[in-house]
Amino acid sequence: MRQSSHTLIEPGPKGSMQTLEPNAPFSHAALLVSASTAVLALLMGAAQAIPPNTVVQGAPVTVPGTQSSPWDIPNNLMVGNTLDGTLTIESGGQVRGITARVGSDNVTGTVSVQDANSVWTNTGAITIGTGAVGVGFLNILNGGSVSNTTGQVGDNAGGTGTVTVSGSGSQWTNSQTLVVGWYGNGTVTIANGGAVSAPTTWMGVVPGAQGTLTLSGTAGNRGVLTTGVMAKGLGDGRTGDVTLNLNGGILRASADKTYFLADKADYRYGFAPGDVVIGTGGAFIDSNGHNIGISAALGGAGGLTKLGAGTLTLSGANAYSGGTTISGGTLVANTTSLKGPVLNNAALVFNQPVDGTFSGNISGSGSLTKDGAGALTLTGTNTYTGGTQVNGGTLVIGAPNALAIGPVTFGGGVLRFDYTGALDRPITVSPSGFTVDTNGNAQTMSAPLSGSGPFTKASSGSLNLTGNSPLTGPTSVQAGRLAVNGSLGSSTVTVQNGATLGGNGTIGGLIVQNGGFAAPGNSIGTLRVAGNVLFQPGAIYYVEANAAGQADRIDASGTATLQGGTVQVLAEQGIYSPRTTYTILSATGGVSGRFAAVSSNLAFLTPTLGYGNNDVTLTLARVTEPAPPPIPEQGPQPIVGPPPQPIAFNWVAVTTNQFRPANAIEALGEGNRIFDTVLGQSVAGARQAFDALSGEAHASVAATAMADARIVQSSILGHLRRPFGYDQGASVNGAYAADRPGAQAQPVTISFPALDPRRFSLWGEGFGSWGKVRSSGNAASLDTSTGGFIIGADALISPAYRVGVAGGFTRTSFDIDGRLSSGTNESVFGALYGSAAWGAINLRLGASYAAHDIDTQRIVQFPGFSDAVRTSRGGSTAQAFGEVGYRFDLARVQIEPLVGASILRLRTDGFREDGGAAALIGYGQTYDLGTTTLGVRAEARLSDEVPLTLRGLLGWRHAFGDVKPSALMAFASGASAFTVLGTPIDRDALVAEAGLDWQVSKDIVLGVSYSGQIGSRAQDHALKGNFTWRF
Repeated sequence: MRQSSHTLIEPGPKGSMQTLEPNAPFSHAALLVSASTAVLALLMGAAQAIPPNTVVQGAPVTVPGTQSSPWDIPNNLMVGNTLDGTLTIESGGQVRGITARVGSDNVTGTVSVQDANSVWTNTGAITIGTGAVGVGFLNILNGGSVSNTTGQVGDNAGGTGTVTVSGSGSQWTNSQTLVVGWYGNGTVTIANGGAVSAPTTWMGVVPGAQGTLTLSGTAGNRGVLTTGVMAKGLGDGRTGDVTLNLNGGILRASADKTYFLADKADYRYGFAPGDVVIGTGGAFIDSNGHNIGISAALGGAGGLTKLGAGTLTLSGANAYSGGTTISGGTLVANTTSLKGPVLNNAALVFNQPVDGTFSGNISGSGSLTKDGAGALTLTGTNTYTGGTQVNGGTLVIGAPNALAIGPVTFGGGVLRFDYTGALDRPITVSPSGFTVDTNGNAQTMSAPLSGSGPFTKASSGSLNLTGNSPLTGPTSVQAGRLAVNGSLGSSTVTVQNGATLGGNGTIGGLIVQNGGFAAPGNSIGTLRVAGNVLFQPGAIYYVEANAAGQADRIDASGTATLQGGTVQVLAEQGIYSPRTTYTILSATGGVSGRFAAVSSNLAFLTPTLGYGNNDVTLTLARVTEPAPPPIPEQGPQPIVGPPPQPIAFNWVAVTTNQFRPANAIEALGEGNRIFDTVLGQSVAGARQAFDALSGEAHASVAATAMADARIVQSSILGHLRRPFGYDQGASVNGAYAADRPGAQAQPVTISFPALDPRRFSLWGEGFGSWGKVRSSGNAASLDTSTGGFIIGADALISPAYRVGVAGGFTRTSFDIDGRLSSGTNESVFGALYGSAAWGAINLRLGASYAAHDIDTQRIVQFPGFSDAVRTSRGGSTAQAFGEVGYRFDLARVQIEPLVGASILRLRTDGFREDGGAAALIGYGQTYDLGTTTLGVRAEARLSDEVPLTLRGLLGWRHAFGDVKPSALMAFASGASAFTVLGTPIDRDALVAEAGLDWQVSKDIVLGVSYSGQIGSRAQDHALKGNFTWRF
């Protein structure tokens, strides 16, 4: 036996394993493990001084449960010191010591504590994996148990420690701290029912360290780590690498801790994003009756389950994707930290300091509570049944099923709707109050409101209450519209500036403040008040009425106090009697005071108010000035001055085409459908009626006929300009002799023009045009489209003169959208024309006559009235036109300044429209229009080899005469005629033409061209294609 600082035992046979026998006394124990031989011997003798270490190394050593008492180690146990060492405590074996080091200085040490009742107890710390490149393993399996003060896994730089706690009943108890990765690499796996506990669990303490802790397991067999706090690093920014894998195991709290598993931004020992990963087995967090917080970012594909009593607060920027389950206690989260879907069988609290949206579905038997000043928007399909509590901020219902079935309690805060729909959840209002923000939407709440707190309707949009609510607190309408179509019979409603109260239900009392609106009904209806009514100065009573004698009404069982305010009457369009009276306010307790004013939307029926002891009446009558209302205690008062006169219909007209029909409509008198319908119009409705009934399309059609005549004129003059005369032929050589017979002289050659034998031509042109005349402010805009053709023939009667005839057809469609009117004008025409040339001077003349067939359709619509009328009529246009120009020849270019003029007379026949009451009779009309044109024309042959000629014209055209066409008409049911004006013709306009001719052969020319006329209000554009055949 050799002496050292360690107590050793002589080796036994090579390769053998020795077992500590039961009841073997020893004064000091020594293990010698050498050259893969393990010998366990009992040294008997006198007591000796205890050496500093007991070393297990070499071959494996087993401590079985057959011993009668624990193996007590009075010093530091070293498993693997200079050689690899293995210690197994099994089958109930027990070892007791002070401190222990497993794996040191380039060797591997392994301790396995396995089976039920196998126990390794240490009064001090144990270190797994220490020394230079030391490797240590601690396996606690199948019910084994280890205890110590501090457990250090991966202690020294270069050292690696691995601890596995697995199996039901397997337990590692650290009474002080568990360190996973101090300077070295530490790995702890807790699985399949194994349990580890430590008041503090520290990971990745210093730079270069690596700490990995894995919690895994399945239902009923999960690994458990019970700790008071999870920590990382040195707290000064220096830290190692950490991975906390939550994959089916349970992380259980042993104390209240706000920073139980914290983010490094919140806690100096906190974790960085990516450190904590939830595997597909899930993370199970057991608050275990404590209040704990997790602000570390949780990532991974698994879900999170909250277990146990107590509160878990999630506040990190989490990214786990497996959803959330709440099985016990309370989970506090926000829209950033909570990931759905959520199965809530306990309590879920959204602590929302800022605005956020949660789109996951929430189900289960648990409750939802909203805390915090921010807005929580729910957009999922939520079915949780435990009810909803709002304690502050705003709960936003972002979808129809976002608020689950169950009661809703408001202890302050706002309920906002981001959709239009219905809500049938009963709501309890605490003394802290309840606000509904409709956010511009139309919302219905059919369940009752209960409680004693104040209720407020806020924001734009409408809220329709249809339930019978026993709410006893006051109600305020701050903005938008509140319609009570159920009952708020115990709540007094105050309507603030800009807000509206309506509905057909019952309220406890009514106060309408300055700028507030009381508007009973949903259309025409009655609002019942089980108390008193007060209209303050500036309040508005909004009354709808109709021609049948029905109007909005407030019916109060108490008193009605009128301190001023205005009654605004919105009367429906209809056929009203000259005088109709309505009761708009009744109060069993009496009416005191008066409204300050009354107004109406009707143009011709004046509203007046009457006051009785218990009611207020409204009268609509056709008078200009109302009679002074009677003073109830004195009776009716006599009217002083001349009696009031009816308001003339033309009083609201703002254009000529409104003013003149208004007079004719008024002349129809009472009993006429048109008169009676107009009588019940608003100002806007009356103006719409006058425009619709005016028949201005019959005046505007004249402008389309005049435009058709201009197309014919343009086609004929264009033909006469193309080319500048017939081919003048070539020079022909001739000779003559001297005039003295017999004289000797050479013949002299002379040149003279030869006449072109092609004296005749046939020509044609097809065209299509589109135009628009903008509204003049009186007549509406006119849109036109025209198509047609012209065919002509002419002959050269001398080298300077040409004459011809032409004929054709045009069809113009016109639309006046602003008057719902349209029609067509089909025309057949014939023309004579001619031209003359005297040197550079060219004269072109023409005359045409057209017969028209005009069809017109009108839809007559205004509030309360609709009719369709149509008619056909004939007409004709005769016109004469001409131009003179002076041609300048410049090489291949020819320029011709010109002056033109035209005169036309348009005649239209009378007509009688087919239709209803809006049908008109029209009288024949004659229109005269003249134009003058000043411009310049040019054409150029591109080259001698290319038979193409470009041509164009630019000029100014001035119109005079009947540039504002009119029509004289009367209603078929009345005798008073009136005149309306159609779309005007611009007095001055720019005219332009451009074309290209191709001489296909000596006899045939083809061409295309554009022509346009653009004025300040109107413009017209045409495309043409033409041919000429000379023979």
